[in-house]
Amino acid sequence: MERELISVIVPVYNVESYLDECINSILEQTYKNLEIILIDDGSTDNSGKMCDEYAARDKRIQVIHKKNGGQAEAKNRGLDICVGDYITFVDSDDYVDKEYVNYMYKLLKSNNVDISYCKLRLLFFNGNLEKEEKNMNEYVETKKEYLENLLYNRRALGQCTYLYKREIFDNLRYREGIIFEDSDLSYKLINKCDRIAGSNKQLYFYRLRQGSTTNSEFDTKKMKLIEVSEEMCNSILSVYPDLKKAAASKMIWAVYSTLNQLYKSKNIDRSLEKEILDKSKLYENTVLKDQNAPKMNKFGIMARKLGRRFYMLLWGTYSNIIKKS
Repeated sequence: MERELISVIVPVYNVESYLDECINSILEQTYKNLEIILIDDGSTDNSGKMCDEYAARDKRIQVIHKKNGGQAEAKNRGLDICVGDYITFVDSDDYVDKEYVNYMYKLLKSNNVDISYCKLRLLFFNGNLEKEEKNMNEYVETKKEYLENLLYNRRALGQCTYLYKREIFDNLRYREGIIFEDSDLSYKLINKCDRIAGSNKQLYFYRLRQGSTTNSEFDTKKMKLIEVSEEMCNSILSVYPDLKKAAASKMIWAVYSTLNQLYKSKNIDRSLEKEILDKSKLYENTVLKDQNAPKMNKFGIMARKLGRRFYMLLWGTYSNIIKKS
């Protein structure tokens, strides 16, 4: 069953503190027929040197050193040179269970689909892991079913935790020069499939890293999430117009995710705040009336109507409750 080669693409940038754990978790996979491509995206710490040291010890590893160009460019470089029958991605500050590749490969093959996926498990700032899922379920969805779940945030947008047939990426690449490149590409990959197999088995460990966002200025590049989400919704609605409510839910998620980032900044740009809230008004009534919309989306809308200060206080309290539940 291991005759087929699987490419594992790992973009690397200044992660020397986490890189050993990441690479070792890939080397320890029970599925051994791997091509491991480490893309050193212009690291200024010891990450690039560490990649070379691992390549010298394991012939499955190939290292590409390049000028820093961002995640999208690094992933595209990996896609351009990989030769595996299947492709998966691992972020260099994360790590995976030893069954990660093998499990998704079997899930894909047994259901005769082009994409399979598992769930991630959060690794918090203090080193504690998110509570593990008690029940393990597997399921196969049609493209429309998956896209509806994606719009309602029941499915992840990123490429990590997914295994793809190589040909899914034919004529598709990450859009370079933007953040949220995963959100921009995910639904386009799904559109090339008829069915997708998934599981809530948590085999990918996603590290939450403490940043300095709270005391910094809001990066206007983060407004791109709203634009990318709108493009995705319009594309899906052009094929499935009956998913309008689900699309509204995705837009509210994008709007409030962006608003929360703005509110974490040192100085709040009122013009950007108004632009974001004006976008929210286009979808609020639809979401509030939708029984399938996530409670968090509805809570955000109602809390913000009480004003910025009340919103920030209530949202912080609500988020802490959700994390502990």
